[in-house]
Amino acid sequence: MLLFCFYIFNREGVCLHYHEWSRPRAARNESDDRKMMFGLLFSLKAFVSKADPSSNGEEEPTFVSYRTDKYKLHYLENPSGIRFVLLSQPNAGEMREFLKHVYDTCYVEHVVKNPLYSPGEPFKFEQFTQALTKMAKKTHV
Repeated sequence: MLLFCFYIFNREGVCLHYHEWSRPRAARNESDDRKMMFGLLFSLKAFVSKADPSSNGEEEPTFVSYRTDKYKLHYLENPSGIRFVLLSQPNAGEMREFLKHVYDTCYVEHVVKNPLYSPGEPFKFEQFTQALTKMAKKTHV
């Protein structure tokens, strides 16, 4: 399976981290790309909430992925509002466990516990990138 790119957003929509492995078409403007991705997530989340016939208003429904003929978007949001987004080939299987593992072993260990990290601010830590790439290779990037 081929992974294209990976985003981490905070609850305010700030892109904390972006990593690209094999994106078929490069973004023309990186800032706009990140804003559009967060806007897509915001809109999808709102749509899922409105469209859920079983919603009782107490629990917020969420989506875990969606697929087009060109890519599949995998999504994980943790209780603190940190959002992990992974784009892969459309035939990719479920990647929720992969994203949880990235959170637990890469993000928490190499970002949250890093004394140089300022919460809510974008980061570029080599240890995080190496751990992410190592995990991605295990999924055949």
